[in-house]
Amino acid sequence: MYNKNFIVVEGIDGSGKSTLCHFLVDLLNCIGIKKVLLVRDPGGNYFSEKIRNLVLSSKINYSNVSKKSILLMMYASRIQLIEKTIIPAINSGYYVVSDRFHLSTLAYQGYGWNVIDKKLIYILNENFVNFYPYLTIYLDISPLIAIKRLLSFRKLDFIESQGIGFLYRIVSFYRKYFRKRNNVIILNGNLDKKKVFLELKSKILSLFKKYK
Repeated sequence: MYNKNFIVVEGIDGSGKSTLCHFLVDLLNCIGIKKVLLVRDPGGNYFSEKIRNLVLSSKINYSNVSKKSILLMMYASRIQLIEKTIIPAINSGYYVVSDRFHLSTLAYQGYGWNVIDKKLIYILNENFVNFYPYLTIYLDISPLIAIKRLLSFRKLDFIESQGIGFLYRIVSFYRKYFRKRNNVIILNGNLDKKKVFLELKSKILSLFKKYK
């Protein structure tokens, strides 16, 4: 089910994705869409944030944890986010902007790790999510640039520290996937953020002309 009030921002860590989400919320407010909720996936509410903290914890030796267990934790967080936060907000007239959604799981746990059968992820998505954004914004960036950005201000978390090959597989999946889609805005994440913001502003204003 596609929902016109649901927008997702995708991209690898270090692409500027989270910063862009905040800019997008402000931009939607400026063009007259005042009721906008920003969430992140995994996370977005109390229970889902607890799962996020567990998945990304640097205190856990994840070499002893099944990758399928982590996959199911991601879906537990997402189901809670959809049913208890996103859908109630949309039903109350909000637009919802999500920092990541189901494609991140396919990209990271599916193609990044490349050990879990992708069919399993599709089955989980169809049976437990079946909820899709009307618009996806993808920040395309070189993994090397992304890693350099991350290391310039903090340590890498469990997911981010999987290696450069891991990130290249993710980016390759994103590029192939979005090449076949129409409901996507692709931005060059390698550029200065001001240039990225200006490009997004132009495309959002064109898309939401009725609010101008």
